Amino acid sequence: IPTVFNVAASGITGSSATITWSTSQPTTSQVEYGLTGSYGRTTTLDGSLVTSHSQGLTGLTAGTTYHYRVISINAAEVTAMSGDLTFTTTAAPVITAGPTASPLTATGATIGCTTDQTATTQVEYGLTTDYGTTTTLNPSLVTAHSQGLTGLTFGTTYH
Repeated sequence: IPTVFNVAASGITGSSATITWSTSQPTTSQVEYGLTGSYGRTTTLDGSLVTSHSQGLTGLTAGTTYHYRVISINAAEVTAMSGDLTFTTTAAPVITAGPTASPLTATGATIGCTTDQTATTQVEYGLTTDYGTTTTLNPSLVTAHSQGLTGLTFGTTYH
């Protein structure tokens, strides 16, 4: 009879996590997960018979607790399952100061803000609240954000 051990959630972000575990015998890999112990979602079965397992979960909601359990089946079709476990995805960053637009020039501005946790930086702007223009994503994880806007028209209001 296979047994499951060392079950863990790692690499947790606001939208994904990786579930890893080991089994005493070569088995398949699958994870059931959801917002309650009833789960509701299942990863694609990995039919490879191995003792070291890893399954990625994607499309998760930030700042949410998920229940999960692992399922492994050996070559004789005997199933081993973990108990119910949980992990919480990271919360989305919150803007705690700003945004501000300064200094303003005839054709540009610098947009700044502060977040409660490290995050990347990108600004959407335009002539209406539909925006239409986006700055290049700055992938640096920082709490103090600043992005320059150029090519603006003097005397025009931007959102």
